[in-house]
Amino acid sequence: MQQNATELGITGFEYYMLADDSPKYPMIFWLKATFKGKVDESTFKTALTKTLAEHPLSTALLHGNPNGVITTLCWKIKPRESVFYDIRNLNEPIDKFYIDLKKEPGTRIFIREDNEQSIWYLQFHHSTADGTGALRFFEILLTHYGQHSHSQSPSSETLTRFRTRGMFHHSKQWFFSRFAKDLHTGWKYYIFTPYPLKKRKKLIHSPLISGPHSVTL
Repeated sequence: MQQNATELGITGFEYYMLADDSPKYPMIFWLKATFKGKVDESTFKTALTKTLAEHPLSTALLHGNPNGVITTLCWKIKPRESVFYDIRNLNEPIDKFYIDLKKEPGTRIFIREDNEQSIWYLQFHHSTADGTGALRFFEILLTHYGQHSHSQSPSSETLTRFRTRGMFHHSKQWFFSRFAKDLHTGWKYYIFTPYPLKKRKKLIHSPLISGPHSVTL
């Protein structure tokens, strides 16, 4: 399929996510964050525009039949396209779940707020973002918001903690100190050879099954 600057072919993983998608079981996932204070919508729109420009699939629409073969599908990239966002009172429900990628991009943002806090819900379709990409999108959005607001921009320490939140605030030394133990544990199970049950004499001798609940075959 011939492509140009506004077309991008579908990858195997993206195609798989499309094949598994339906209105009853939408192939979406969420990010959620809570902040103090209300959102400045003008600043948010500016930050969102800049963030979308750095993430082409966030504004892409699907072209072709999702039930067709992969070679007949492509993304139509629209750099100036925006995405759905909704800013409402804190108790307003969220009622949008399924995303028809032929009609709208695979990113939505819902913000629920009162005078004390704002809760951000970012919704992504799995065909247009994975977990790492979504977190990166959110990080850049927050950075642009801080840079264009009257408040102080996020500090380097804040962004570092955001990027490394999966480490549960443990140091790199802590992870390295566990390496030998984890390697030993993994190797122990790697070298264990499972046997068909008809060949096994006593499960009590298995390193994976022991104790009073073991049985003899």
